[in-house]
Amino acid sequence: MKFDYNKLLKIAIVLSAFIGILAHIISFGNPLQKFTYFTLQSNLLVGIIYLVLIFKKTRNRTLNIIENQVVVAIVLTGLVFNIMLRPAIDANVYNPNNFSDVLLHSLTPLLVIFDRILFNEKGNIRVYDPFFWLVYPLLYWLFTVVFVFLGGNFNTTNNESNYPYFFMNFNEAGFGYFLLVIAFIVIIGYLIYLEDFLRNKKRSR
Repeated sequence: MKFDYNKLLKIAIVLSAFIGILAHIISFGNPLQKFTYFTLQSNLLVGIIYLVLIFKKTRNRTLNIIENQVVVAIVLTGLVFNIMLRPAIDANVYNPNNFSDVLLHSLTPLLVIFDRILFNEKGNIRVYDPFFWLVYPLLYWLFTVVFVFLGGNFNTTNNESNYPYFFMNFNEAGFGYFLLVIAFIVIIGYLIYLEDFLRNKKRSR
């Protein structure tokens, strides 16, 4: 029996995303409130898109853009949590090493990166695509602004801000920090583009 490692890795990604979401909801309750966070939204998108990719035999331009948008979102989830948020978390208030967080913030992003490098078809990314991949993060930021304006509460515990992440609050972090995050997302996108370009160029030789 020949194993389809491509499909097996995608199944692992789907399981990691959905089990992480379920474990987080069971542990902390209030699923509607939890789904206002980028972490659960990006993992949900990963679970859905990679479930589609398991059964989808053909690709088109739209699916490639959506898939890569999801890749950028989950990589952003992993990097922001482990680099920017984890150092500021008070372990006495919240344990960042619990089962669901390991899946949502570390395992799922890593599995997606491995899938992207090992099995993703090369040569489908255009040079301006990384700017398309800004759409979801910017829509999420707009959602937080409207949510807070309408009285929504993200129930943050690490600061007095009513935003889910400190860098989204201009009054607290400053507009420059927000622009830095946008630049960071674009850099992630162009690193993905560069990997795709170089691997495709090497394959074409």
